[in-house]
Amino acid sequence: MNLLRYIAFLLAALLLQPFSAFGVDEPALRIGIKPTSPPFTFLDSHDGRMRARGLNVDLGLLLGKLMHREVKFVPVADLRQRRQWLRDNRIDLILFDSAAFKHIPEFSYIPLGLCLRRRLFVNERCRDVVCLKDLQQKRVVMVTGDDVWKRDVIIGQAETLIVVASPEEALALLDDGAVDVYIAPSERVAEAYIAKHEFQHVRKVGVVQEEMPAALVVRQADVELQHQLSQAMAKIKDSAALDLLKEKWFGVSYAPTLWARHGRNILLAATGGLGLLLFVLIWNQQLKAKVRSVTRDLEASERNFRTLIESSPDMIFVVGEDGALRHANPLARENLPPGEAESRHLLDVVAPEERDNCRIFIKNVLENGFASAEMVFVTPNGGKLEVDVAATRVRDYPSGDVCACLFARDVTERNRIEAELAQTDRMITIGRMAAGVAHEINNPLGIVLANVELILSRRLPLEQSEEFLDAIRRNAIRAGNITRDLLSVARPQAPHMAEIDLYQTVEKTLSMLRPQTKGITLVHTPPKNPPLIRADEGMLQQVIVNVVLNAKTALKDSPDPKLELRYCCPEKSEIIRLCAEDNGKGIARRRLNDIFEPFVTTGHTENFGLGLFISRRIVERHGGLMYAESEENKGTLMVIELPRHGPVPNDAESELDTI
Repeated sequence: MNLLRYIAFLLAALLLQPFSAFGVDEPALRIGIKPTSPPFTFLDSHDGRMRARGLNVDLGLLLGKLMHREVKFVPVADLRQRRQWLRDNRIDLILFDSAAFKHIPEFSYIPLGLCLRRRLFVNERCRDVVCLKDLQQKRVVMVTGDDVWKRDVIIGQAETLIVVASPEEALALLDDGAVDVYIAPSERVAEAYIAKHEFQHVRKVGVVQEEMPAALVVRQADVELQHQLSQAMAKIKDSAALDLLKEKWFGVSYAPTLWARHGRNILLAATGGLGLLLFVLIWNQQLKAKVRSVTRDLEASERNFRTLIESSPDMIFVVGEDGALRHANPLARENLPPGEAESRHLLDVVAPEERDNCRIFIKNVLENGFASAEMVFVTPNGGKLEVDVAATRVRDYPSGDVCACLFARDVTERNRIEAELAQTDRMITIGRMAAGVAHEINNPLGIVLANVELILSRRLPLEQSEEFLDAIRRNAIRAGNITRDLLSVARPQAPHMAEIDLYQTVEKTLSMLRPQTKGITLVHTPPKNPPLIRADEGMLQQVIVNVVLNAKTALKDSPDPKLELRYCCPEKSEIIRLCAEDNGKGIARRRLNDIFEPFVTTGHTENFGLGLFISRRIVERHGGLMYAESEENKGTLMVIELPRHGPVPNDAESELDTI
């Protein structure tokens, strides 16, 4: 301990000495130092003068004291220059250099017991660099003299290599973001500059890239100096003076106690735990109050729903998969045979002829979740009730069985009134449509008249008149069909469906209309694929006749009247589209939906406005769509879309109920 105190006192005395001292006869010991490497060596201002400070300075003064020689520090920033000055005898030793260069034959290296640790420092925005392999496309900075370290590897990977004079300049570039990576030859020097300038955007990454033992460097020829330095360094190491210097300039790391390291966190965790416990207790009380409130609400809701079900004007049945009754409200129990409702079966209230359908109905509800139907119930006195039944799938509690909940409404009186209204509506419809029969029949009669005039005017023999007579026969039959189709508005009938070639049907219809479309350019473009569909050919001919004759009316004042019929029928599509486009006067956009209503016309006043109305109903009966696209003075495009395989059977039946 006395020796340590002596060394500490000696060091304190040395720090108060100027750059040169001691007044001995030996020539001054010229030591080359790098003045920009804190905490090893750096320049500091004292009383207006710059002086060198740092571990290397203290070590040099201690060496001079032990060797009884005056010390003169020669600041040389560049490592190459320091070595060259040592060769030229301008300095006596370098304090210090890396022992990694001890292969240089002209120098001798005396180990110091210190190591320089090479580390990577990056800008905070650079998050993908932890080693030299990560330098691809990165801007790298190094210090002069150190740039020879793995130069080929770094240049081969980095985007740019910048060499600067000092670590301070390199770290400033890194903090500004001008470079991405700084390869620092000394970790301690870099950390000292980071602390001094408070660089905020620099961080240390990865592991130590290299540990370089530090050494005193002298000329190999200066054997006497080597001997003196070796003896002095041995004394310094034996006396632990070097450890004191390290402690002075590097600081001392103390292992703090567990409480010192984690006391704050322990207190925070304990406070948080107590707070959490208090929160759980309060939350538990609130949860209990909420449960009590929800329980009261559920009980009130259950009473309300039970009252609602019990007082419902509809019959409500809950049945199991086998049709056995699980529950029935009072109105439903009134229609059950005598006995307990829960011991009865739903089939007990269903008419015998409906029971098979009722079983299927319950099965559909359980499988699909919902179903509706019309049924006939038998009352206890033998009467019959027509009911609408809507049912949904429910789960019975507490058994958990899947059940069907049926809501049955007595519609006997409603059906009777609706039947009377339907009959009245049929009679009104027949009256409204009677005036349009003449208009609809006029089209085929016009064709008949045109063909008769051709036969009479040309006085054709019988064998040459067969085509015209056949057209007369067909249109006479079609006139009868038109009358029947118009009456079908009040009396439903199913269309006669068969597979037809839509193109041939349209072509046949156009040939019948040739006499009435004189002066109009008719373009009928055949499709690439035959448009085969399942439809009623006579009804579709009626649609085509109405479309062509409406186009004729629209083309009356056109200087170059033209009507084009074309198809869109992709091979894999289920829809055939027929488009009829004219260049007539067009229709205002606001009226495009009105033209398909009955008694709406855009042509002459003598028309009744039934053609497009009936045509759309025919197309819809085939499961298709009919619509128009037009603007005033820009012609009209009439589009008819038909399914290849005809209407879905259920759709066809529902259409029959409405036409």
